[in-house]
Amino acid sequence: LALNSFAKTTGRVSAKYQFTKNIMGYVSYAQGFNSGNAAYVTNPETGVAALYPTKPENLDNKEIGLRADLADGHVRFNATLFNSEWSQIVINTAMRICDPTCRDLTALYPQNVGSAHAKGAEFELTLVPTDKLTFTANLGFLNTGYDKITAPSVTTYVAGKTEFSQAPDKTINLGVQKESDLKNGGTFTTRFDYTYVSQYWRNADPTLRVVYYGNLGSGIPAGYSDESGDFGTSLEEALELADYAGFEARRAESAKRGKLRGIGVTNTIERSSPPLPEAAEIRFDPSGSVLLAVGTKSQ
Repeated sequence: LALNSFAKTTGRVSAKYQFTKNIMGYVSYAQGFNSGNAAYVTNPETGVAALYPTKPENLDNKEIGLRADLADGHVRFNATLFNSEWSQIVINTAMRICDPTCRDLTALYPQNVGSAHAKGAEFELTLVPTDKLTFTANLGFLNTGYDKITAPSVTTYVAGKTEFSQAPDKTINLGVQKESDLKNGGTFTTRFDYTYVSQYWRNADPTLRVVYYGNLGSGIPAGYSDESGDFGTSLEEALELADYAGFEARRAESAKRGKLRGIGVTNTIERSSPPLPEAAEIRFDPSGSVLLAVGTKSQ
C-alpha cells in the first residue's frame, strides 16, 4: 500500500439560518475517509495465510435540517434529510475458491466492492404538556444500496438491488412517560414504548429478508427518597473553607499577572449504591451547535 493511502485532507462546510428565535435551519456538506488497510486471512482448507490489502474508502455526506423549540419548550420538533455516498466501500466477503467448481469458504476477508449510498429522512417530535408528562414520536425513512460492483469475486452483491444489511426502510418509535410524586419524597415513573421496524436485509443474500415486526414495551421504575441532612450548613462550611468571600481579591491579583480566575459552586446528591451508572453525552450537531445530554435518575 502506498503511504498516501493512509492520509487525506477532508473538508466540512455548513451554514445555518435563524428563521425565528426558536426555529433554526441548516445545510452541511462533509467528507469522510477511511485509510487503506491490510489483513492476514487464513484459508480454512489449506491453512495458508495471505495478505489482503484494501484501498481508501471515501464518503461524501450532504444534510439539511430544521430544529424548532416551540410553545415555551412544550413542543420540540427536529427534521433531517441526508444523502451519503461512498466510493471504494469496504466490506467483508466470503473467500471464494474455484478449482474448477466455485464455492464460498467460511473465511471472510475485506475488499473494496464499489460505490454505495444511504439516504433518507428523520423526524422527531416531543410534546411536554406538563413537567410530569412527556410524549415522543420518531419516524425514520432509509434507502440504502450498492450502486456499482467493481469486485469480480463478489457474486452475491447485485448493483441496484442489494441493500445494506440491518438497515430497515422504515422505523417508527412512539413513547409516553408519566411521573408521579410519592409521599416519601420519591417518584414513581411509568413509561410505554412502541417500536415498528419494516423489512430489512439480514445480510447481502437477497433471499434472507426479515419480515417487519413491532414491539410494545413498558417500564415502571420506582423512585428513591433522600435521607435527611443539614444541607444549608454544609454549604456555608464549604464556602468558608474555600474562602469564597475573598475570591474577588484573588481574581484581581490574577488579572494583574494576565491570568483569568473563576469559581463555581454546585450541589450534588448521590446514592451510595445506585443500580446503574449515570451517563453524559455531548452531541455535535451539523449546524454547529452542541447538545449536552445528561442521563440522571430520580434522587
